[in-house]
Amino acid sequence: QALTNFANVASNYPDAHKAPDALLKMAILLKNSNQLQHAQAALTRLVQEYPDSDAAKNAAGGLASLEE
Repeated sequence: QALTNFANVASNYPDAHKAPDALLKMAILLKNSNQLQHAQAALTRLVQEYPDSDAAKNAAGGLASLEE
């Protein structure tokens, strides 16, 4: 349920100030569910679409750990 809600925020409200956080939380849930490819895609999208956000700065480390 949470994953769906975060995905809806990121997709339906891309200009909302919570969109970057929604992508980050989505990636965390995906990683914890062992869906690493989807988690990496969410983190990559976060860094590309919201590079100056605090969430993107936090995502950089997560992205590196998924690529290992």
